[in-house]
Amino acid sequence: MRKTILLFTILIPCLCGYARAEVTLRAKWSPIANFAYQADCLSSDAINCSRENYAALWNRKFLANPADRQAFNTWLELRRRYTSSADVYKSKNTGRNLINKWRIAGMQAATLSAYKKKLAQPLEPADKAVMNDFVDRFYPKFMNWWKAEADPAGANYVETVNSLLDNAELRKKLAQFVAFYEVQLPDETELPVMLIYRAADVGQPMLRGEYLGNYAIAEFNRQDDPKRTLATVVHETCHYFYAHPGRENAGLLRQKFAGSENPVSTPARNLLNEALATALGTAMTNRSLMDARSFKAFFARPRSFYEDEYIDRATKAVFAFMDQWLARGRTLFHEDFADGYISVIAREFGERLPPQLYFHKMFLVEEDFGASLVDPIIAAIHPSDLRAAQIDWSVNKLPAELKTERDLSYMLVMHPDSLQQLKTHQLVPAETLREISYRLKQEPDAVYVYQRAPSVFTVVIIARDYETAVKGIGRFTAPKIMSAGMID
Repeated sequence: MRKTILLFTILIPCLCGYARAEVTLRAKWSPIANFAYQADCLSSDAINCSRENYAALWNRKFLANPADRQAFNTWLELRRRYTSSADVYKSKNTGRNLINKWRIAGMQAATLSAYKKKLAQPLEPADKAVMNDFVDRFYPKFMNWWKAEADPAGANYVETVNSLLDNAELRKKLAQFVAFYEVQLPDETELPVMLIYRAADVGQPMLRGEYLGNYAIAEFNRQDDPKRTLATVVHETCHYFYAHPGRENAGLLRQKFAGSENPVSTPARNLLNEALATALGTAMTNRSLMDARSFKAFFARPRSFYEDEYIDRATKAVFAFMDQWLARGRTLFHEDFADGYISVIAREFGERLPPQLYFHKMFLVEEDFGASLVDPIIAAIHPSDLRAAQIDWSVNKLPAELKTERDLSYMLVMHPDSLQQLKTHQLVPAETLREISYRLKQEPDAVYVYQRAPSVFTVVIIARDYETAVKGIGRFTAPKIMSAGMID
């Protein structure tokens, strides 16, 4: 049974001509959303989800015979075909956008037929039959598991999260966050929160959440502390607020950071969205739900707020700064915010920063190496904003971001015989291309870092196969200080 539970309401002050806006967060406990989330997770390496966990569940419960496995693999191949670069750049859909459209369809659908209708929209007739077979085959199996395990544990868990949201201090902080981000939304905006059940833990259990479209999404297991799940929900809601500034503020923050003469301004901006969501949504929410002594101990523990070392350190560095900023009633777009925030990050990390901090926001362009390099990138760099495209140079155009977003660092992973594409698309200077070519005469692989602008880089990894590509990523991230040139 589909259940919708009202969690809390935030009143937003008048902004940009909007009347007093009321934003409602609702937790939705939906079997269709949970089924879609699992299927999407297993179909794309680009989704940050408990893939190992859900793979174990499906292998145990839903892929019981060769026919099931064949149907699953056929659907997997269809998904990858529609979201591969070869198809992406022939259509108005980008691969990432199509993946997200399918994912949002699962969050939105009130009925199974509505979900299937949304999935079918970009598909050819023969592929619609594959999709229908996939859903009709696996949804009943999923529902057997849902009724036996997920729903009995999950419905009660959602009720517990709901009760935690009655905390008066938490509601006060949420109103402060809305004012800080200067959120511009129409009156009576509803922000759905999709709670996704994670089966018994396999591998390393961790809190996972994301903001997708208008949805905050949070995984949970019956053994997870509901307070931590609540913090994940508020964290993802902060990402939503960050993405919806007033019209007059759009681009203002980028200009502030671009105009800074501090050498750490670009890494600081790369960390900004995640550091704020973690300091406000995660750390301050946990503080409102814990006694002072417990919170102090939790704060002191390494990686207590975020699994990535740099985001965790940035969060703890800006925590006191944000406490003071909120107390003064100042916003993200105050004239002094960028300089103050950058100074805090510079004190924490210094000016000689590791490669990961320059690539927390990045674009990956990869040729086909038999498997996507997204997972190795996530493991090595932990980017907070990763966009990726797999490209066939004979067919595809370069992603537009590589030309339009000049302050975006990106990584090109290529086969040796594609080297001249660097010249064709003017991706590196001629001198850099000659240096890479010379190295390839001596060695079969190469890793070169080209600095396009202060704190903005292009990494070129030339690799024969998937294994050497992964090693190339490791060579790039190994140095403790970012530097340009050939990486040995």
